[in-house]
Amino acid sequence: MAANDGCSKFQVFLSYRWMDTGNTFTGFLRRSLKRENIHVFKDNENLPRGEQRLPNLIQLVESSKITIPVISKGYTDSKWCLKELDKMVERYESGSLKILPIFFDINLKHVKMEDKEFAASFVQQHKKDPENDEPTIQRWKDALTVVGEKIKGFELKEVNGT
Repeated sequence: MAANDGCSKFQVFLSYRWMDTGNTFTGFLRRSLKRENIHVFKDNENLPRGEQRLPNLIQLVESSKITIPVISKGYTDSKWCLKELDKMVERYESGSLKILPIFFDINLKHVKMEDKEFAASFVQQHKKDPENDEPTIQRWKDALTVVGEKIKGFELKEVNGT
């Protein structure tokens, strides 16, 4: 499927770190939503690999009705996840998107207080890519704060969805 084909056919956009939850909880969630005839976007099925995917991912976030970020320990290690979250919060604050955050095997208070693991990953984002400057990183932190403090989410601990 080309990136512009049928973007609006997805009702739910799942944002997650594959290494943390892709093969377990998020896979289970996606299959459960599909069983209920909810059209869920899955990046490795619906987009080609490579850096050109990012604009397509952002377009899909923009065209979705609901987004479900699955915030896990490694979520902030991914600039793609952070860019998706930033776009979600932008649309949420404009009133055009619902966000249903899931905090997977992490303590919500750690997200709210930006604990050591999250703080270290933001430092690494800057080291990995100088394009990730301080204003960009601050936007990502602010987006995480909005999701952690202003939106009622779900905390899941020690879940095995296989």
